[in-house]
Amino acid sequence: MIQQVSFNDLKEIAPISDKTPTIHIPLPSIRSIGTNKDIYLLQEENQSLISMTILFRNNTIIEQPGLKKLATKLIGRGTNKRNAQEISEQFDFLGASHSFSSNFETFAVNLSSLKQHFEQCLEILFDSLLHSTFSDSEIQKVKKEMDADLLFRDSDPDSLCGLAFSSSFYKGHYYAKPFGGFSASLIGYQQDELKKVYDSILQNSRVDVFITGTIENELLERMNKNYFSLLSSQSLEVQPVFVNSTNQRHSVIAHKDQSKQVVIKVGQNGIAPTHPDSPAMNMLISLFGGSILGRLSLLLREQKGYTYGAYAAISAKSVASEIVAYTSVGNEYIEDTLVSIFTEWERLKNEPIEMEELLRTKQYLLGSYSRLMETPQKLLSMFVKLVQQNLPLDYPLQLIDYYGKLGIDEINTIKEQHIHPHSLTIGLCADTSIIEGTIGKLTTLEYYKGDSQ
Repeated sequence: MIQQVSFNDLKEIAPISDKTPTIHIPLPSIRSIGTNKDIYLLQEENQSLISMTILFRNNTIIEQPGLKKLATKLIGRGTNKRNAQEISEQFDFLGASHSFSSNFETFAVNLSSLKQHFEQCLEILFDSLLHSTFSDSEIQKVKKEMDADLLFRDSDPDSLCGLAFSSSFYKGHYYAKPFGGFSASLIGYQQDELKKVYDSILQNSRVDVFITGTIENELLERMNKNYFSLLSSQSLEVQPVFVNSTNQRHSVIAHKDQSKQVVIKVGQNGIAPTHPDSPAMNMLISLFGGSILGRLSLLLREQKGYTYGAYAAISAKSVASEIVAYTSVGNEYIEDTLVSIFTEWERLKNEPIEMEELLRTKQYLLGSYSRLMETPQKLLSMFVKLVQQNLPLDYPLQLIDYYGKLGIDEINTIKEQHIHPHSLTIGLCADTSIIEGTIGKLTTLEYYKGDSQ
């Protein structure tokens, strides 16, 4: 028989401490390889793998929903030297993995392979990256693949809730439309439009290269001469920051016929990762809902039994930031759940944080930090994110030191400035016929209309 472990039992197992653990984070060296172009090199001795990410930060923002994602999926689907199947088979034969990914502001190339095959993989990768042909047959195949993904997305309650939230929170901004687009928008995109997106990525981006593994100078010089030097890199243009200007609670519902549950996402403006109050806010939101021991989970899961989990996080995009809480509950619990979330948001702003709660959250955050460094590949991803967010490479070390010193007075002062419980956007996915009357009593209300919104 499995013995249940209570919250008090957990405190006995891991007593709350004010000690700051010592965490070592190796830092990459930085080498310029041309104007507006750097290599971040993390030497990892005795590694048989080399992993690489090339980050393109785009100056041209493609706002048409789904267009850039479609173009990204077509990169590597055939060149003049290799068709899509040959590219895939050659990477598989060499035991390598590769991918191309993107969002509105960035495009990334990822490659991981055994060291002895890395230069062969680079040749295939750069042929795919620089010489993709965008054939009509591959365009039609990828459109069908994306359409299947969109059918799943538009039937998934969690995805629909997120789409509804973004459509209202980011109204008037390109974040209001899903990056993956809509089935109706995909149909009309033609080869010439896709090639323009492709060209804009390669010709109008800031480019940086991140590598981890055992890399000798001779190998690095060959890689730069034969491949990285082929990449054009421009100075990065600053994009305007989006701030939601709502001053009241507002809900938007995506309809899911006969749904027995309501998926909920509640949010307000966050602050940029570079803001001096960002570390304290990360701590505060972790206390609010960063784990199963956060306030939201303890209330909605442990005390009321409404849900399997209720969480909160800061979601920092390139030109915006959200503080969001999310959960799902049965239809019969929607009113009390929303009232509870609103009440907890108000309590977070107005009531002082207690020392034990702060220490418990510090312990959780600092204890989880080591998981960022389990593998060289995770370290590489962390450095890519730091550069993308314009943070220094030693920011994690600064953060650990800051968390160790963060006191009650400071966090209580900061939270009063940045928590806004009466300016919340609420995204919902539910059967509107069941819950709309309840929601209409609590907030203003609109309905998510997908691609016609």
